[in-house]
Amino acid sequence: MPFIVGDVQASSVYAPLHASKRVLGESLTPQEAAALVVAHLPDNCGPAFKGPWPPPRDLTD
Repeated sequence: MPFIVGDVQASSVYAPLHASKRVLGESLTPQEAAALVVAHLPDNCGPAFKGPWPPPRDLTD
């Protein structure tokens, strides 16, 4: 899976170690970096868990 390294001002997006092109983008805003990661997700990639995010609060507290 591609991943982001950086801070709130500039980020870089890297491909997995086995990819031929390791750096997918540099000096990106966090929004640009997130969009680039999403663009490089596998076609069959789904959510990491079922249900809404954020999860509903337990109203019995």
